[in-house]
Amino acid sequence: MKSIVRPWGTIFQIVCRKRFAINIIKIEAFQRLSLQSHQFRDELWILVAQKSVVEVAANKIISGIINFVWIQKNVRHRLKSMRNPVYFLELALGEYSLDDIIRYEDDYNRIV
Repeated sequence: MKSIVRPWGTIFQIVCRKRFAINIIKIEAFQRLSLQSHQFRDELWILVAQKSVVEVAANKIISGIINFVWIQKNVRHRLKSMRNPVYFLELALGEYSLDDIIRYEDDYNRIV
């Protein structure tokens, strides 16, 4: 398993192929992903019993017991940890690359 450290937490790559990837994502307490979209992939997030806020398009969801979040390509999204670190399973479907991220807002000054 490959670990990729980001300012908000860590991506643990379980499987990474050309057309799909399976990752476990860890968001540190009180951190959040950039508001972003992907050009070439859809994502399914599976969150289990962790307090977080998921934003997809203009909708905000407070995660509860189990949440399944489907994110289509070109749709803006982000996740924020409310208290403790948040872990979720990410299934990325389509042409997978960490370079296909378009950032609209970012707490870590990574907008190009």
